[in-house]
This record gives sequence, structure tokens and C-alpha cells, in this order.
Amino acid sequence: MPITVTVIILLTSWLVESSCPPPEKIYPCTCFGFEMVCSNMHSHDDLIYPIQATVKKSVYLLRIYNSKLMYIPSGIFKDTNYREIYFTGTELTSFSDSDVAFSGLEHSLNGIFISNIQYVDRWDWSQLSNLLKLQRLVVSQSTMYSIDQAITMPLISSLSFTQARISFIYDKAFSALENMMTLVLQGNKINELKRSMFPKPCHLQYLDLSENQLQRLPEDLFVDMPRLLTLKLGKNKIASLSEREFSLPMKQVAWLFIEENPIRCDCRMSWIVSSRKPSIFRGHCRYPENLKGVPITNLTTSQLWCSNSKLSIKS
Repeated sequence: MPITVTVIILLTSWLVESSCPPPEKIYPCTCFGFEMVCSNMHSHDDLIYPIQATVKKSVYLLRIYNSKLMYIPSGIFKDTNYREIYFTGTELTSFSDSDVAFSGLEHSLNGIFISNIQYVDRWDWSQLSNLLKLQRLVVSQSTMYSIDQAITMPLISSLSFTQARISFIYDKAFSALENMMTLVLQGNKINELKRSMFPKPCHLQYLDLSENQLQRLPEDLFVDMPRLLTLKLGKNKIASLSEREFSLPMKQVAWLFIEENPIRCDCRMSWIVSSRKPSIFRGHCRYPENLKGVPITNLTTSQLWCSNSKLSIKS
């Protein structure tokens, strides 16, 4: 038995090592197992030979660190097998020097992860529309400012743009993403959303809009979102939970996070007392002073009143 185990370990080690090209063919990159790591490259040309050395190799993951690439040369991924690509601390002008990016990975690439990069030109998501298997797109700590076009990647199930200084979103930005189940827009400067931004019906299960500048939500935002389970709205500028805006998610979601908003708990929120509430509901009153810090789930009708009768009519 010990001999058999040793043979298996040695064979596995050999298979892992054999998936990598010779070190001299991939410099300045390194490779171990199924992963290649490239760092401190000063030109997009530095990437050509390392990538071409992995043709028909079992190298599935590519990490690019601290480099200035300008763009990814078109065609270099032909006959490679990359499934995930990570960019960290890297400068890019464009995803590609042609209309489509990552040509050759149309049927294998399922994840792109971008962190702390400088993208000099306009983010052109249409360059990724050829990636028929792409399921995850994550951008964090990379300045985008806006999403000014529709994103059309048919199999995207998880989309994340966090801490990207986004303040504008095109009216139909996510409307073509019929398979999207997770959308994270945390840590931006978004102050307006529209129902037209999302597909109809929308199969989102997880929606994170925390740490933005939202004051209100469209009354129809959650219409035709029957699978939504988690809604995160913490650290926005929401002052009241209007029944017209929140009755649907209140009845439907299992987790609702709305903490650290300037919520005034008054007669406009009396509907919540008798409403069905999520299993996990985190949110507190900030105003008036006598209710400051009181969990919204603990409110009673007698606590929710308005000094101006006209205010209750507007709710």
C-alpha cells in the first residue's frame, strides 16, 4: 500500500509539472501546476511568447500583476485553455487591439477578475461579447465612473463592480443579462436606478447596492424579480421605507440589510409593523431622537407618528 500511494503522489506531481512549459519559454512569467503568473511586464509584447508557450497545455489560470500592457494582443490565446484571468495593479488602455478580446477563449474562459488597475480609455464591454462561456466578471478598486452601454454577455451569472466610482448607469445596462443571479455595485456613487436597467423577468438572487448615494428607489424596481433573496442597501441616504418602494422586497427577500441610513421612523413606516419581514432584517432608526438606534423590526404603531398630517398622506 505505501508503495502504491508513493507512486500516485509522484505521478500526480509529474502530471502537474508537465502541464507547464519550460521556464525559459515563459520568462518573465512563472508557472506551477495549472497556473501561470506574469508580473512587472513593460509592454503587451512581453505577454506574447509566454502565452504562446502554453498552447495545448493544461494551464487554466493566468494572473497578471503590476504591469503596463496597454492592451492584450489579439489572437495570442488561440489553442490555449485558460478558464480564468486575473489583472491586478496593471495599466490597460483597452482589452484588445481589435473589436473582440481574448479571441481563442470563446468556449473556455468563464471568469475575468480585475483589481486595482488603471484603465486609460473608455471601458468597452462589447469587446467581451464573444466570450460565450463567461459567467463571472469582477471589477474592484478600478476607476470606471460610468456604465455607459449595455453589457451583452449571454451566460453571465455573477457581475461585480465595486469601489469603481460609478455615478452613472445606462438605462439598459444589465437588461440583456437574463442569466444574472448576482449583482454587486457596492462602494460607488450611484444615486439613481431604473427598472429598465434590469432584464424582465429578472432572476437576480443577490443584489448589493450598499455604500452608494441612493435616496429613493423606483416603485417598480422589484417587479418581476421573483427570486431575489438578499438585498443590501446599507450606507446610502435612504430617509424612509416607503410602502410603494419596499413592500415587495419586504414580503419576498430572506435577508434585508439597510443599516447606517438616515432613516426617520414616522407614520410613513407604520405599514411595516403588520407586514411580513425578512428572516434577517438589519436596520435602525436614526430619527427622531427618541427612536435613534431602535431596530426597525421592534417598532410599534404607537411609536410611528407624524407631527404634520400632510406627511402621512404622501407616504
